[in-house]
Amino acid sequence: MKRFFLMMLSIWRQHISFYIIATVTGALIGVFVLAPSYNYISAYEQGTDSGSSIGYIFSQIQNILTGKSSHDSFELIIFYAEIGAILGLLAMILYKFIHERLLDIDYLKTELDKDLASIIRQGEGP
Repeated sequence: MKRFFLMMLSIWRQHISFYIIATVTGALIGVFVLAPSYNYISAYEQGTDSGSSIGYIFSQIQNILTGKSSHDSFELIIFYAEIGAILGLLAMILYKFIHERLLDIDYLKTELDKDLASIIRQGEGP
């Protein structure tokens, strides 16, 4: 019984690490892609920026990394980190769902590729 629980604990740790990786990756995408993109779109709508979008986003990323962002900008970054984390988790759940379906399809294909006629003729005997 102890061996079973240790095995379940190791599987649980492995699954939780995948979810943590997906969450952290999503949060990083939220901080380094979504938040600067929103800032650029907001500045473009107000007409205050005439530079390229990539240059603006890289300058925003540099401001985030060096800590030169304001308190309001920090709250926006936290918000987009949360949005990115949720999107990362949803992407992980979607991936697991599709992956399980593909594994089922592959299993069924291998079963269909077997010589079913000879297996049926052989019967269920030993």
